[in-house]
Amino acid sequence: MRPRTARSVLREVKKKIDFPRKLTYMKAFLKEIGFTWRKCGSNRSVLMERTEVVVARTNFLRKIEEYRKQGRPIVYTDETFVHTSYSAKMCWQAKDATVKIPFSRGERLIVVHAGYEGGFIKGASLLFKAGSASGDYHSEMNSSNFLN
Repeated sequence: MRPRTARSVLREVKKKIDFPRKLTYMKAFLKEIGFTWRKCGSNRSVLMERTEVVVARTNFLRKIEEYRKQGRPIVYTDETFVHTSYSAKMCWQAKDATVKIPFSRGERLIVVHAGYEGGFIKGASLLFKAGSASGDYHSEMNSSNFLN
């Protein structure tokens, strides 16, 4: 079910019956019959618990447990980004000096690495300049960049 606003409820009621009232009345009426205006709930928990997701998670956890029993190292990868003009928001400054933070964030560098319980894996790091200006660097984490 899609979230409804008082405006959309009023629109639907006017389609079905001759309803002469305005939006302010509809809001008051909705409150009177027990509805409250609050943040909509998320269906994320429902999506996360679809049967195929539960099965995939269970299979993954069983494999991880099997690999650990076999003594195989479990390797994790992750990525993040940093702006080339990164600067701290707060810093110690003398009373007569001011540290200026750049107006532009500059280019973004994407940082990827792999590690396991023994630490980072030598030679597994990846650093490259993001080419997208969209703000979402995840689209640039593709197989060709990852396998370089």
